[in-house]
Amino acid sequence: DTHLTLDDYVKYLEAYTKKFNIEPIFSTVVESIEKEGEGYVVTCKNANSEWSACYDAVAICSGLHTYPRLVPIEKEHVETMHSANYTSGKNIFQKKRVIIVGTGETAFDAGWAAANNGAKHVTMITRTGFVSIPAELSKALPPLDTILANFGTHAWESNWSRNYSFHWWITTKLNRLGMLLTTGSSIGFNQYCGRSDSMTWDEGRKHVVNKATKCMALLNRPVKTGYFERFFFWLLGCTCRECTYWY
Repeated sequence: DTHLTLDDYVKYLEAYTKKFNIEPIFSTVVESIEKEGEGYVVTCKNANSEWSACYDAVAICSGLHTYPRLVPIEKEHVETMHSANYTSGKNIFQKKRVIIVGTGETAFDAGWAAANNGAKHVTMITRTGFVSIPAELSKALPPLDTILANFGTHAWESNWSRNYSFHWWITTKLNRLGMLLTTGSSIGFNQYCGRSDSMTWDEGRKHVVNKATKCMALLNRPVKTGYFERFFFWLLGCTCRECTYWY
């Protein structure tokens, strides 16, 4: 299975708030949180008013501590958007040539949305590559990255192996061998392009996995087609470099 798309995630949040009777408050600043007895007094402020309320518990979920940054592109008829402002791909990609900088899960979600909502052409740009794996293999099993982390690393690693990154040197080889035997590609799960710099046989380094796998069918298509064409020409006995060169 794949990582939730943006639309699916919004549906999940809406269903969650409905089931547990949660009413989100938006465009509001938390001015202070003070301990009072067994609970907390939270003072909030928005454009219209300021108020305080008592709560049994407070969870601070501020997300990543970064600000969206866009590189200015001074070209006519070029629109730019940061993923922080991306809400849906249904009405923004039609008849456009789209470039997506990055290959994280949000980038894959946007790329899939663009390819399936009328974009003329979609290009994805990556600097260091990515590692694609499905979110889970079965509903009866834990998420795949949890299985790889627990049984492939944490079950046997030591302080020494962590200090010298020895566990990455071992697990990278095991992961690549497992993916090669099950999907035919060792750089990711059914991934034939965009190899991560950290996925090497001789040197294993920490890598972050991408669980939004819908895009892989589209990204793999031209690469796999080239493989099969060169293999077909090789079977026919054509030995010219253009037909049989293997990248």
